Amino acid sequence: MNGWSLLQEQMDAEKKQKRNDALGIIIESVLHPDHKLRQAAHEQLCYNELMEVREEVLEYLNQRRKCEFDV
Repeated sequence: MNGWSLLQEQMDAEKKQKRNDALGIIIESVLHPDHKLRQAAHEQLCYNELMEVREEVLEYLNQRRKCEFDV
């Protein structure tokens, strides 16, 4: 393996780790309760639907993480 291939492999590994970290952060942000948004959902009578969409988004993000990183 030449120097360029090794550098490219290292950059790919670094990018992969950054994507994994980013997915973790976005999952945390969806899990973190936002009281203002939840209150707005209550006022607009769509709280249950908000929670349904939240679960769908979490499912998608977890599937994405599993497919991309075998986590």
